[in-house]
Amino acid sequence: MFEIVYDIFNYLNCNTQCTQYIYDYYISINIYWIIVLLFTYLDYIEPKWYIKYKIQKNKKISIKRIVKLIKQNLFNQLCITPIFLIFWYKLLELRILDINEPTFYTIISHFIIYFITVEFLFYHIHFLLHHPILFKWIHKHHHDELNTVALNSYNNHFTEHLLSGLFTMNSGHLIMGSHKKVFKYWSIGVVLVSIVFHCGVHLPLLFPNEFV
Repeated sequence: MFEIVYDIFNYLNCNTQCTQYIYDYYISINIYWIIVLLFTYLDYIEPKWYIKYKIQKNKKISIKRIVKLIKQNLFNQLCITPIFLIFWYKLLELRILDINEPTFYTIISHFIIYFITVEFLFYHIHFLLHHPILFKWIHKHHHDELNTVALNSYNNHFTEHLLSGLFTMNSGHLIMGSHKKVFKYWSIGVVLVSIVFHCGVHLPLLFPNEFV
């Protein structure tokens, strides 16, 4: 699979900016793993102070399941994501991105459009994925983990990862033609929110996630 990604890079003649775009995205992935592995460790050892914040107090995740979730996370992040980003960057080149250093006002205003775009696309794609046929073959994969854990953030069928994840998260950037820094900040924020929604614990100051 990694050879296929490498061949696609060469075939599309990815320039330095394209490589930097993908590199910036993976900054958020590094943050993801630092936080997720901490949550996973706590889920496994279950210290007393941590258990009281867990939503599902009577369920403990096994090592076997942790390994399976890590494999699915890595497959989506290291194999599916770079292929998507390469082709997506070609669209961004046609859009012509802003090269001016973004101001605070620009970042906030673009984030608002990003948020509206994500909410609209995610709702409709997620609704379609709950159709009996699509749920059985695609979306059920995300719900096969009975424990609500942070690793479930990227525990998706690759089709759902592309449509409900990458496509929805990146669409606002394409619409606005934002400076790459704006999208980098946005991708980090999306990763943090996804972890909070899937972590299975309601720690102080964290957004409530019981509804997920």
